[in-house]
Amino acid sequence: MANEKNDAPVTPTEVGRTQGLLTDEKLPADAHTHEISRLDSEEQVFESHLNVTEDDLIEAKAIAANLTLEGVQKMMKNVLRIHDRDPNFPHSVLMKIHEFLDNENVFENPEKHEQIIWEMKLEAALITNNSPYSEVRAVVDNKDDPNLPCGTIRAWTIGVFFSVFLAFINQLFSIRQPAISIESNVAQLLAFPIGKAWEKLMPNVVFTVFGHKLPLNPGRFNKKEHMLIAIMANTAKSLPYTQYIVWTQVLPQYFNQPYAKRLV
Repeated sequence: MANEKNDAPVTPTEVGRTQGLLTDEKLPADAHTHEISRLDSEEQVFESHLNVTEDDLIEAKAIAANLTLEGVQKMMKNVLRIHDRDPNFPHSVLMKIHEFLDNENVFENPEKHEQIIWEMKLEAALITNNSPYSEVRAVVDNKDDPNLPCGTIRAWTIGVFFSVFLAFINQLFSIRQPAISIESNVAQLLAFPIGKAWEKLMPNVVFTVFGHKLPLNPGRFNKKEHMLIAIMANTAKSLPYTQYIVWTQVLPQYFNQPYAKRLV
């Protein structure tokens, strides 16, 4: 009797439901789950095309809802003009944009192409409101806080220090074989603990220069200051192409012109 209870007959309808082949109007939860799964798969396609995160996709969907077909067409033409021969731009996205713009039926009968129009709206929102390069999106936010200080005394002092230090070391040891050089990532790594130490140790003194108040310690060391220091160090560490002029003139195996020492 126990086996009879456990081995209840199974109808074909239940088998179909189990395998996902049949649907039932009396099961709205299953239908809703199926629709969510379909939408999730479409979102995964977009994420794979542009390597976007879930937050980026949610933001793009909010922007795409307000875009018109004419606006998307104009935006995509501009994207194609800029990135058509860009080797770093996702090739699959370029092919989709070409397919969208070359199909005149999409613009004549948009009601028959709602799916591709929605996809292109999402693509347009992703590309134009954020960087199309995943490497840039990974490190740079597409939103700016205008109240976050950047050109502070702290940032310029640390930036000038590393600029002078890297330029001096790289120039001094450029004639050594093998040469010794320090790259800007060293300054980028060391600038953070120095900036945090400045944040903790420096007093909050305010200087007035041409009517502008410049605090010695503006508070928390932020990413804008860090980026400015890294840019300054990266610019200064590169040696000019004229660095060998004096050496070429002075050294006897080249031009042997002793007067060039006076230029140093």
